[in-house]
Amino acid sequence: MTKYNWTRFEGKKQLGDKKKPIVSIQSKANMGLNRAAYEALGSPAKIAFFYDKDQKAIAIAPAEEDDIIAYAVKKQAQASSFVITAKAFLAYVDYPFVGQLRYFHPIVENRQLILELDKAFTSEVFNENNDEDS
Repeated sequence: MTKYNWTRFEGKKQLGDKKKPIVSIQSKANMGLNRAAYEALGSPAKIAFFYDKDQKAIAIAPAEEDDIIAYAVKKQAQASSFVITAKAFLAYVDYPFVGQLRYFHPIVENRQLILELDKAFTSEVFNENNDEDS
């Protein structure tokens, strides 16, 4: 018998299956895409944003490289994720991007990522829900 009563360190919990698309809206108004989300778009160099005010949803869709109003998709250095500068778009749709990091499991439809804005979750909410499932 040992005198130690070990508690296992659980570490940082993942935000679900990395093989499924995840989009984040970060505190400085960038959008992050995991590799699955980027590939669901067809791995574009640029994207276009769309907004449905009635449904409170936004869509991210691939755009042509010569589209002058499209947004560049940039690969994160030393990571398998991608980032899009979205400050002007988020301000346009009046989405509060300052504060807590928010995540979405987007609907993938016709090479678009659809984010229902009322279905965002934070890592804390994810971890609480994940703990209940254990």
